[in-house]
Amino acid sequence: MKDLEWKRLAIIILFFIIQIHQIQADQLHENISLKENYSIENLKAGNYLIFISNNSYISNEKFPLMHFTHQEMRIIEENYNKASRVPTKIDFRPPNYSPSPYPAKGKRFDLLEYFPNFPDERMQGCGDCWVWALTGAMEIDRAVHTGIKERLSVQWFNSNFGRPCCGGYATTFADFFGRPIFGKHYAVFWSNTNAYYHEEHKGEDCLSSVPPEKISKEPYYPIVHCEAQVIPTIGVGKDKAIANIKDVLNQKRAVVLSIYMNNPAEWERFYEFWATKGESAVWKFGENGGSSVPTSDESANQAVSNMLHGHDVLCVGYDDTNPVNRYWIMVNSWQNKPTLNSPNLNRPNNIFYVSMDMDYDSVKPHGVNADYNDSSIYTRNFQWWTLKVETTGDGIGFFQNSQSGSKFKLDSDINGKIDNEISYGKIGDKPIVGDWDDDGLDGIGYFRPSDQTFYFDNNLDGLDDMLSIRYGKSADIPISGKWKMPFRTLSRSHHKEGIGYYRQLDNTFHLDCNLDGKDDWTITYGRSDSVPLSGDWDGDGYDGIGYYNRSDFTFHLDNNLDGKDEKTLKYLVMYDKLPNSPYPDESKNMQSNSEKIGLHTAYESGSGFDPDITGPMQKPLVGDWNVDGKDEVGIVLPEYRWKMVTSQYYRKIDYLCFYLNDGAFVYCRDSPIISAYPFSGKWS
Repeated sequence: MKDLEWKRLAIIILFFIIQIHQIQADQLHENISLKENYSIENLKAGNYLIFISNNSYISNEKFPLMHFTHQEMRIIEENYNKASRVPTKIDFRPPNYSPSPYPAKGKRFDLLEYFPNFPDERMQGCGDCWVWALTGAMEIDRAVHTGIKERLSVQWFNSNFGRPCCGGYATTFADFFGRPIFGKHYAVFWSNTNAYYHEEHKGEDCLSSVPPEKISKEPYYPIVHCEAQVIPTIGVGKDKAIANIKDVLNQKRAVVLSIYMNNPAEWERFYEFWATKGESAVWKFGENGGSSVPTSDESANQAVSNMLHGHDVLCVGYDDTNPVNRYWIMVNSWQNKPTLNSPNLNRPNNIFYVSMDMDYDSVKPHGVNADYNDSSIYTRNFQWWTLKVETTGDGIGFFQNSQSGSKFKLDSDINGKIDNEISYGKIGDKPIVGDWDDDGLDGIGYFRPSDQTFYFDNNLDGLDDMLSIRYGKSADIPISGKWKMPFRTLSRSHHKEGIGYYRQLDNTFHLDCNLDGKDDWTITYGRSDSVPLSGDWDGDGYDGIGYYNRSDFTFHLDNNLDGKDEKTLKYLVMYDKLPNSPYPDESKNMQSNSEKIGLHTAYESGSGFDPDITGPMQKPLVGDWNVDGKDEVGIVLPEYRWKMVTSQYYRKIDYLCFYLNDGAFVYCRDSPIISAYPFSGKWS
């Protein structure tokens, strides 16, 4: 009996031991705050960084900071050392070089004209300054390259990332947009549904307050590649560090400064500076009311906090017109209006200045116990970053019918050269392009008049990978698009690409929004000789319809599917010489068949029309070639040239000439061209 009681007692004790270990394991998991399937090994390998211990939450901070343990700071430093460097200019000096006794004249330079001002929502208790700063760098890059200044959503990253408020790192941000680990190869706009900023207060769990599925993904900003690059500043000397940062800014690339300090007193001084000084004041690290570097072992150990605090800001320019007061121009994501704790706060533009005359090398405290790995413990650490963002608009291509089989020929980056050729379809088929699997990239397809059926190839392998859909009649002209479903027939699949056709017999558009082979819309619009169009004319993420009249060179565009023109766009015609061939072996001894037809858009009619380009070979085109979220229109024309093969013999070379986006021009070689059907889409 006693043995049985002891066994029962042992089982109970063992049960409690297991429970205690499980609680400890759960606490460790919470403290590391890693998302599912992420590991410390991957963190150390630099694959992704997701922080942070929720014990770092400090409720009495005047302004939010990031908080890192010494172990996490080691990982940050290791990734900084492994990250790619921005190529810098070689400082070449000829022999017997002597510097000029007169210093170079300074200047003021900034990127503020490309930066959309911060909205009323600001960081309050959430330490996602790194997301704000890096998103700002991406916004400036987009504005520089497209001319469009528009807010991108901070919340989109936060909601997908999971725990943004505890802190993060530049390479994590870039990986999210540029690597397949996360698979989010696009940013969304602040104005999208639920994409505005929600993270007013961090809370101890650091979790985002909005699930990602609640945020509208359209319209979006496509990103092909995103990379965080280090600007070399440590160990190169102050003058070279300044030159490297200025070089990046002069390229119209914003810079992100990551500030790490573990002296609470210096953070208090920085709080006071932000809360009480005006936007013209200049901050000097370590020189604002006292030194932050202790001078004795004892004071050093007292100054070093158990956590290292960080903050990221956006550097948008510099001013060195005054050599004794030169500074960087910074944008901060903290609150900029008076609060209960900061009644004198007044920074309407979120601007502050940082003195250029700072120590760009990492500063270590004296005599700190090295148990945590001495190389990772700093009183101050500054890291300067920039983003390399690559994006692309729609590509172009054409469908070529022949007796031996039909081919889709794709030019993804519009350089006049075919980079993918897919055998798909038969002679007589009519091509379409669309994102029917909702993966952000277009597939190819065709309508076969002989059986009134649509066929689809989403992955560009020349094979049907969706069920074919019987829809329309043989004489109908096929189209595809992402149209809003009518209110009476809303369905869960209404956001995907649909198919449709234009029936010239009665001038009607028939739209099947959810691929069930049934009309969701029937719209009377156009003329008997119209060429049907579909495109997102207003950038709202949904397509409208339109048509092109060859007889008067006019595009008619309908945004809201009511069969009425919202915009009428006329192409004017003028004359110029045919541009040289992009192919080197054909650029010599070439003769134009005639003067080139140059095209540009206008909103009113004009003179100078050439009747020779009217007819079936004048084909309209729709695509977003400038990555502004709205579709543009263009025209494709056949042209030919003669190449001198011998002194007495010329060979005719045919081209499809794509006139895109207000006169931009590109060749696509094609022979024969009479059966080519041009189109536009996103394939990379």
